[in-house]
Formats: sequence, C-alpha cells, structure tokens
Amino acid sequence: SKHAESTPAETPAPAATEEAKEETPADTTAETTADAGAADYSDVTLTFWSMWNSTEPQGKVIQEAADAFKEQTGATVNIEWKGRDINTIIATALESGEKIDIFEDDYSRIAKTYVDYCYDLTEMAKAANYDAQSFKCFNDVATEWAGFLCCVTEQPQVGGVFYNKDIFDDCGITSVPATWDEFLTACQTMVDKGYQPLALDSAYADFTFGYHLDRVIGQDAITDLALNGGWGENKGVAEAAQQIIDFVKAGYLADGAPDEYPSSQNKIGLTGKVAMVVCANYVAAEVNNNSGTEVNWGMFNYPAVEGGADPSNAYAGANSLAISSYSENPQAAFDFLMLLTS
Repeated sequence: SKHAESTPAETPAPAATEEAKEETPADTTAETTADAGAADYSDVTLTFWSMWNSTEPQGKVIQEAADAFKEQTGATVNIEWKGRDINTIIATALESGEKIDIFEDDYSRIAKTYVDYCYDLTEMAKAANYDAQSFKCFNDVATEWAGFLCCVTEQPQVGGVFYNKDIFDDCGITSVPATWDEFLTACQTMVDKGYQPLALDSAYADFTFGYHLDRVIGQDAITDLALNGGWGENKGVAEAAQQIIDFVKAGYLADGAPDEYPSSQNKIGLTGKVAMVVCANYVAAEVNNNSGTEVNWGMFNYPAVEGGADPSNAYAGANSLAISSYSENPQAAFDFLMLLTS
C-alpha cells in the first residue's frame, strides 16, 4: 500500500492475488441503500481523507462519486486530497480525534496500525450484501488481522518490475531477467543503447529496496529485525545495501533519480528513454495519465538474488477505505463507500 503500499514483507502471499481473480464480484447489480435512493442524508457532511490527488484518474472518479452521492442522498462529501504521504499523518490525526469520517490507505496498515480507530463494518456489510460485490480474499485477510471487517477494499494490486516493452525489444532483450545477474546484464545492455534502466521516486523507493532485501534475507528475517532490531549486525542487510549501492554507482538509475514523486516515473512516458520502475500495477495508469502517452507496458517479478533466502515472493495487496470509529454518520459513510466501489 506507498503508496500507500506496504513493503513486500508486510503483505499477503502471492496466492491472494490469484484468489482475488477467482472471486471477482459475480453480482454487480446488488442494490445498496444509496443506489436505491432510500436514504435522506441532506443534513449530513462527511469528511474524506484521500490518498490521491484531485487531478489523478482515481481522484476524478472519487469526486464524481461524491457528486453522484449528493444528488442521490443530499449528503455532502468534503474530500481532502492528502496524496501518498497520508500514512505519515493519518495516525496522529485519528489519535487526536480530528474530523475524519472516511480515510484511505493500504489495507494492511488499516487492519494493523489504525485498527483501534476503525468502525466495525460487519453488520452494515451484511445488510448491503457486500460479499456479492467485493473481493472475499482481501476481506478475510483484513478481518483476520483486525478481528472484524475494518475496511472496504478497492483497487487490488500486484507488484514487481514494470517496463517499456519497446525498449526491451530495441535492446534485443528477448526474455525478462529472472536473476539479479541477468537484471544487471539487461541494465548494461540498455545503457549501451542509450537508455536509462530504472526510474526511482521518493514515494515508492521502499518498493525497490524492500524487494531486494526480501530476496537476500527473506520475510521472516525482515519481520524479526523490524520487531527486535539488529539491522546493523545482520550481514544480509549489509549485503543487500551494498548491491543497491553498486547498482547506483554503475549508472543504472534514471537521470535525477531518486526524484520527488512522480518526476522519475513520468520520464518513462515523457522521454521514452527510461525503461523500468519497481512499483505496483497502478503505476501504468499514473504514468500514462501524467505523460499523456500510452506506454507499451510489461511486468515481471523482481529478480532472485543468488544465494538469497527468498527467490519468488511477490507483493499482492489492495488499497482500502475505512470509516473512523468516532464518525457521527457511519451508515452514510458506508453507503457512500458502497456507491464508490460498486
């Protein structure tokens, strides 16, 4: 979830992604209270903290949904566009009881970090037949973590290396790299042809090193270090860091990287010279929208590191929407989320 994304060590196994595909909503016609027009929320104002910006495709859809909800129910949804840094401010805001009815972030953080400030959606979800229009695997995982249904899932994601197929073709790279050595060879091939291998932005920098660290020492070791410390004494951490340092010194980052989001990833579309970025699938829409282009996108799993502990782990997750536990209008907020996500 920088994006409001978690690092690979914090997210469910890749199988969750497959299950999500299998359980794509079968019934998208189920009526919510808002759809049916049964509720009159003309005296209700909801405050929604969003992880998007108003000019992004996601932001535009959210605003359209807010306008439609007002037309249907009379409710006003005030959207505060917090961007990707929402996870740096939301905890403090919730703790202080700031006026927030709905907030948006990675479902792992919502279910684990903000759970004490989340409204229990279980009964409202049953009444709205939410299971018929949602991704059950994410609901189940979030419920297991939180102890109750704490969020409404949106935008399931899978992470890895997203790349411009046209650049790979021009460089004669006929198969995607599966190992770190193959990845370095591909990067050098791109540099030799006048391309810049890897975009890197501040908002998503944790993807690149998070994946690499997982490849070297594995999820269990990362979890132990996160909980108990000892980073400086772990040889695998130093090894992973040195490999990234060597990567940067070899000139494989795009010019200017690491940039402030989204400057570096935008160069994939704007310049046609930047080949790859480590991120999740929403990056394709972000780059295409920001650059006004249609990149010929491909994706592959982050490469394995020789002798590493985890050759294949992948990020699978979802952004989600939660209602604050102290919201004065939880039913209205939930009805809006049903309209937005269905």
